[in-house]
Amino acid sequence: MPEASAIEVISTVRRLVLPDLPSVRSCPAPRPELLRLATALVVDEHPSAPAWSAADRETVAEWVAVLIEHRGEDGVQALLRALDRA
Repeated sequence: MPEASAIEVISTVRRLVLPDLPSVRSCPAPRPELLRLATALVVDEHPSAPAWSAADRETVAEWVAVLIEHRGEDGVQALLRALDRA
C-alpha cells in the first residue's frame, strides 16, 4: 500500500463508493463488524496512518467499511489499485 494522506485515501474511497450511493453526501453509518474489519485491513496496515489524526483514522475506517459493504473484497482491491496510481 503506498503512502498517502488521509484526505487522499478518503477522497479515493468516496469516489469508489459514491457511484453506488448517488444521494449520499456524508458517510452512512457502517456496520460495527465492517468498521472493525476496515480498521484492521486498511487503517492499521496503512504506512501513513501513524501520521493521521484520530479523526482522520476514524473517517477512513468508516468510508472503507461502507466500501466493503457495497463492493466487498473487490472494493478493497480497487482502492489499493487507485492509490497505487495516485
